[in-house]
Amino acid sequence: MNNDTSSNNIDDDQLHQAVRQELVNGTSIHEIAKELEKEGVSSEEAYKYVRLIQKEVNNFLYTPEGVEFRKNKYKSQMKHSLIITCIGILITILSFFLAFFGYNEGYYHITWGIIAFGAIKFFIEYYKWSKLKKLSEKSK
Repeated sequence: MNNDTSSNNIDDDQLHQAVRQELVNGTSIHEIAKELEKEGVSSEEAYKYVRLIQKEVNNFLYTPEGVEFRKNKYKSQMKHSLIITCIGILITILSFFLAFFGYNEGYYHITWGIIAFGAIKFFIEYYKWSKLKKLSEKSK
């Protein structure tokens, strides 16, 4: 019987960690609760459990460690956005040079969608990062 309890605690800890990670990653409470319902948890208990962990996550996100975690996350997303933008620019430049030298019958492609997506995403993440940076500077 003791093994069942310890096994159950491990499962509870794993579930708690998984739900917390999903919330940190931005998964909605509704989606997580629906997954718990598929596992046999009643709807009311699933929402209650997820909301409890959501409060825990929100408390963490405003601690100094949580702010640093989010700043690093936004920095990483800014880097990815810049990479996407640069890929779009490189494809456009390569296409232009190929057209200039007579390949592809003189046609070239401007990948404005990729460039715009990367640039917009970069500025959104930069805005979030700068707000957190100001918040962490004020708390020091």
